[in-house]
Amino acid sequence: MLRSALLLTVLISPLLGVLIASGGNPVVTIAVDLYHAPYSNGLDVLIESCPGCRWILVVYAYDPGAWALGDRYRGMGYNVEVRQGGFGEGVLDGVDMLVIGAFHGDRARGFEDWELGSLTGWWASGERRVIWIASVGDFIVEYPRITSLGPTCIVSNNPPARAFGWHSQFNANRLLEALGSRIRVDMASISSPWGPVEGFIVSGALGLKEGKVILPMAAPLYVVQGNTTVNPFNTSLEGISVVVYAESTISNYDNPREVRDLSKDPVFYEKGAKGTYPVMVVERLEGRMVVVSGDTMVGGFIGAYASGCHLNVIQAGLYSPYWEWPASTGEVRKENYEGPALVKATIAHAVRFIAGERAEELLSRKPRTETTTEHTMYTTGYPESWYVTQAPETGYYVEGERLAELLTRLALVFIVTFVIVLSLLRLLRRA
Repeated sequence: MLRSALLLTVLISPLLGVLIASGGNPVVTIAVDLYHAPYSNGLDVLIESCPGCRWILVVYAYDPGAWALGDRYRGMGYNVEVRQGGFGEGVLDGVDMLVIGAFHGDRARGFEDWELGSLTGWWASGERRVIWIASVGDFIVEYPRITSLGPTCIVSNNPPARAFGWHSQFNANRLLEALGSRIRVDMASISSPWGPVEGFIVSGALGLKEGKVILPMAAPLYVVQGNTTVNPFNTSLEGISVVVYAESTISNYDNPREVRDLSKDPVFYEKGAKGTYPVMVVERLEGRMVVVSGDTMVGGFIGAYASGCHLNVIQAGLYSPYWEWPASTGEVRKENYEGPALVKATIAHAVRFIAGERAEELLSRKPRTETTTEHTMYTTGYPESWYVTQAPETGYYVEGERLAELLTRLALVFIVTFVIVLSLLRLLRRA
C-alpha cells in the first residue's frame, strides 16, 4: 500500500507542477461590472493590481467597445474573459470577488429584483467572498441632450439631460442591505466636480502609509447599528475599519427646494454640517468582506459633451492619479494623488483574504506580454475643457502559443515521470 501511494504521488506531483507553472486554474477570479454603468476609466489600474488573477468583465451584449476591452487586455497578457448581461444565470460562476462601480451616467441601469436574488445567492454560496461597491455623491450632472431626427440629430442644452447622483446611492444601499451589510451611503454629498475635496488615507489601512486621494463626486458613509445610525470614523466598531476619510461640508444637490423630496434628504448627516466623514470603509463579516467607497473605483460621470451625434463622457473617480485646478492668476495648479495605489492595495488586500499563501504569487506575476500602460485621466476644473483619452492598445496575444507551451510542458513531464517510474520499478524488483 505504501509503495502504491508513493508511485501515485510521484505520478501526480509533476502534473500538478506543470498546471501551476502554466497558469492552471487561477486561485482568484474577480468580476468587474461594466453592465450597469458602462464606463471603463480606471479599469487599467484594477487589472494591473493582480496580474495573476482571472478577470471577468460583465458587459452589455450590444456594446462593441466593451467587448473589445477583453481583446485589448488579452493582448496585454492578462487572463480576461467577457460575459454579457446583468447578473443573470452563469455570470457569477466561479467568481470570488465582485467590483461594482457607481451607477451613474447617461446609460446607467439600476438593479433588477432578480439580479439582487442572484447576487445574494452568490454571496451565500461560499466563503471567502469579497464585494467592493461604490457610489457617488448626491449631485446632478447636466449634459447635452442628443435627439435623432431621421438621418440627422439635434443637440440641445435647453433643457439639458440630467444624471442624478441619488440613483447610485439608492442602488448601492439596496445591495448592501440585501447582503446583510451594516454600511450605508448617505443621500448627501461632500464633493462635486466643481469643488472636489481631498480624501485622507488612514495610516496603516490596507498596508498603506498616510496619503491623499482626490474625490471628484463623493458621498459620506455611515453604519446602521440596530435602530441607530453611527459615523464609524468617530466610533470604534467591531468588524468595521475606515480606509479613507474627508474633512468637508455636507451638501445636497439632488433635492433642490422647488422639488423637495424628503426621501432624498441626508439620512444621517445634517445638511451644512462641517466635520470629518468616512468615504471608504472595510467590513468583515463571517468568512466574507465588504468594501464600500463613496466615490467610484472605475468609471464615473462628471460631465459630457457632444461631438456630432455622439456623447463623449468625461470620467474621473477615486482612481484618478492627479487633478488640476485653475488658479486665480490664470495658471493651472496640478497635484498628484495616491488613487491608483489605493485601488491596487484594496485589490491586494482582497486577494490575500481569498487566496492566503497563494496571493503573493498572483499579485507579483508578470503579464505574458510586457507592455507600458498609460493612465489617462486629465481634468482642468471646467466642464468645457475636461477631456479624456484612452490608453493605446499594445501587445499581441495568440491562444495557440499558450497551448503549444502547455503541450510541451506536458510532454516533458510525462517523459520525466516515465523515467522515474522505471527507476522505481527496478528498485522494487531488487528489494
